[in-house]
Amino acid sequence: MKFEADTDRARSGRAAPVWATSGEPLRQWYASELGQSILQELDPHLTRILPGIFGYQGIQLGQLSADFDIVSRAGIHRTTILGGVLAPVPDSEPDLGPDSNPDRSPGPDLAFAQTLKNATASSGPAGSSAEYGPPGARGVDISGDVLSLPVATDIMKLAVLPHTLDFCHQPHQALREADRVLTDDGHIVIIGFNPLSVFGVRHVINRRGWRGSIPWNGQFYSRRRVTEWLSVLNYRVLDSASFFVRPPINRGWLLQKTRRLEGLQPWIGGIGGLYIIHARKETIPVTPAKHSWHRQRAGMRVGGFARTANQQVGKSVISIVKADKKGQD
Repeated sequence: MKFEADTDRARSGRAAPVWATSGEPLRQWYASELGQSILQELDPHLTRILPGIFGYQGIQLGQLSADFDIVSRAGIHRTTILGGVLAPVPDSEPDLGPDSNPDRSPGPDLAFAQTLKNATASSGPAGSSAEYGPPGARGVDISGDVLSLPVATDIMKLAVLPHTLDFCHQPHQALREADRVLTDDGHIVIIGFNPLSVFGVRHVINRRGWRGSIPWNGQFYSRRRVTEWLSVLNYRVLDSASFFVRPPINRGWLLQKTRRLEGLQPWIGGIGGLYIIHARKETIPVTPAKHSWHRQRAGMRVGGFARTANQQVGKSVISIVKADKKGQD
């Protein structure tokens, strides 16, 4: 399978990609009764996957809810949540220090924070000199673009992508960027909407009508397709599951009555409205093999000299014995 990114690259001055502007509407959607029910079903999967991941730094590209932090559930020392474009606030700069959000773990170190700050300040619309407001006010640490992460290469142990691919017009490039910042044995967790479900049916029906609203204006990719993309990037899938088999109806009483359908998960789990994929990067470093050719040749020479010396000594001893015998005769 050929893994190619779309040819239409984002240019400076163009409108922000869909992902950058879908963060706040998606959080509002998850604040609804349907969204809260989905988070309840998602929680056990995160509890099963994330606590077994340990490392120094992790990043989450997007956020489902301000009080539903995903990346901090793992055994990661420092976590960073990246959000889309924020509302400009005149005469203010983002505080990327460790005290910018005391309820969260400390941010990156000074050099890394300065890189994030510069990228955030330069990611605004063309011709705008306003700085973006404090990310901590909206539950995120920094603002940026998933197609060009303001993060150094090979420093993150974990990358979480909650609906990042669903609302990104270049999902291949977003995956490449997540792969770039991960270490050789890093982990990636992807959450998305399943097109082979009732959610997918509504997504197709809403092509004319409600399609302009979140989340039905996104691009739903199947688990199989995302798994193929990961395999091309040398990832091994450790866990893959779909969940939430109830219909996408935003009525609390109806969601409660149909909650029993979740008991059918072992039999019809493949048609759940959402999926979660956990994969690990398997980059094999190329280490030059050490050959001890000089040692082997030296050993052969030493052995050859030893055998030659022994042979010469043996011949000398035989000659002396023969001479003694002749003298006695």
